[in-house]
Amino acid sequence: MKIPLLCLWLLLYSSSLQAFQRDLRLLDYRLVDEYVRSLPSADIHTPEQLNELISHRFSREYEQVRAFFIWITENVGYDTQTFFSSGYEKKSAAEVMRQKKAVCQGYSALFEELCRLAGIEAVTVYGFARKHISQIGALYQTNHAWSAVKIEGDWYLLDVTWASGTVEYHTQTFKKELNDYYYLCPPEYFIFDHIPEENQWQLLNPQKKKEELCNLPRIAKGYFYNQLTRLFSKQGIIQTTKSVSISFEAKAPVEKAFIFKSPENFYGVVKSERVPLGKEGRVYTLHYVFEEEGVYWFEIYLNGIETLQYKVIVGKEPEYELTHIDQSDRKNTVKAILTAIKNNDTQLFNRYIPSSEEMNSLKALIDSKPLEEIRQWKGRLGIGRLNYLNGIFHSYSMPFSHEHELHIRSIGNKWYFDSVQKRVY
Repeated sequence: MKIPLLCLWLLLYSSSLQAFQRDLRLLDYRLVDEYVRSLPSADIHTPEQLNELISHRFSREYEQVRAFFIWITENVGYDTQTFFSSGYEKKSAAEVMRQKKAVCQGYSALFEELCRLAGIEAVTVYGFARKHISQIGALYQTNHAWSAVKIEGDWYLLDVTWASGTVEYHTQTFKKELNDYYYLCPPEYFIFDHIPEENQWQLLNPQKKKEELCNLPRIAKGYFYNQLTRLFSKQGIIQTTKSVSISFEAKAPVEKAFIFKSPENFYGVVKSERVPLGKEGRVYTLHYVFEEEGVYWFEIYLNGIETLQYKVIVGKEPEYELTHIDQSDRKNTVKAILTAIKNNDTQLFNRYIPSSEEMNSLKALIDSKPLEEIRQWKGRLGIGRLNYLNGIFHSYSMPFSHEHELHIRSIGNKWYFDSVQKRVY
């Protein structure tokens, strides 16, 4: 029997996990996957129909869960129109089956309903998903939904949405591509980018504080394919005067390391740099010297696969300029500011516009549109990241156009705005 590389490593490594679970990812699911992919999607219209087909063929819980997971990832597309529009309403499992598209809530609702019909306990988990390096150190904010399922007495975590593919921001399209990593991912790794509202769904013992989890580095698939077993540099934000040293333990040989270093909030093309690795036993150390002060996104690729992400502050963290507007896209930036505030904090919007000198200067940038027209502007920017500190609106970060992303920060009673260029995907 052929065992995929990731599964082979999990087999070797499973003894070191806090394994109160049986590792069901080691099982051979080829027959399940082949059967599910052979089902005529156009003839299946309800969760009941699909459950009958699956449960009639497979009797074991782990087979049924896998079948539901594969069917959803193969047949439900991400609803990019809703994602980039004025908002969304929750969809039932029946609606997702009919429309064959959803955002994260709909994916999770369908998975939960299929499990319920099969007599398998499952729940939808809401929380903070960290999908980009910019979210290292961000304040906790619920922005995603995923699933927990109980199989043969043990709870497991999975994200059907992220396993289905990726959203291409520059074209506002969905690229379907199975990512099996998010199927029954071990809790120790899942927590790096999925922080639940309710701590019980960390499935960790002991549980971690949200503040601690938000400050972890981001890990990518290379962490598993390169068989990293221990990370010594556990703070996602590193402050230094000149250089960084990042150490990790790996069971597999690490032949080469590259880094991508870019200024914070830069979304352009960045050249890679090869860096030497020190080695002592199974512990590797990457050392890098920065030439200039600043705040950097620092991405590490091991054996050609993205593995670790950090935010590095070299020298003193720069202060943000008061009401800075990116002049290359100032109209869009101002519209984004007004809309973000209005749609997410009406009281703040009503207080801020009439009294603020900064807003008066921003108002002048949009061709002297009447204040009342600004108040009633109905545009919506799509999904963003809204953060609160002690109940007060603190910062907002979100895609605004095909080329730019908006960043708003509030420090004390001062506001800082900029529209930055997105990464080229």
